[in-house]
Amino acid sequence: MADGRTAHIDLMQTTYRYRQIQFGRLGWRGRITLAVALTLGVAFVAAIAVLSLAFAVILLPVVALGAIVAGWRLRRPGRPVAPGERKDGAGRVIETDYVVIGRPGEGR
Repeated sequence: MADGRTAHIDLMQTTYRYRQIQFGRLGWRGRITLAVALTLGVAFVAAIAVLSLAFAVILLPVVALGAIVAGWRLRRPGRPVAPGERKDGAGRVIETDYVVIGRPGEGR
């Protein structure tokens, strides 16, 4: 009768043997399947790498242009304008009479 420790070791060895892959015992169908699976896996990884590089090549100039424009826009400081430098119409106050439409006490 096996104790708990020995039974656990036997189970581990059985599981380990089950998970072993022995390429020497593969038939011609297994070898073809393995070759196709490896080819598809490598092609998938290569396609993802090429797609990532394409996105990087396309997006890098867009991000650089955005950074240049943002830097140009943020670099122009808002300096105080002398009275003689005002543009036509800049800073003028338009005076008018206002009329409130509605009845008094309406809550507007």
